[in-house]
Amino acid sequence: LTPTRPVRVYAGMKIGQIMFFVSEGAIDLYSGKYQASAGPQPSAYWRDLGPSAVTS
Repeated sequence: LTPTRPVRVYAGMKIGQIMFFVSEGAIDLYSGKYQASAGPQPSAYWRDLGPSAVTS
């Protein structure tokens, strides 16, 4: 794991979750918002929201 901001992690602290799924059917190659990223990236979840949901 590589943080995009400084973060303190303490012994026993839960910091993540991983889930695995079995793939079925046709495969589509990824072409999303993180395509061609280099290094750790902050969340770009806001890009999935409509314009009215993003406030300054």
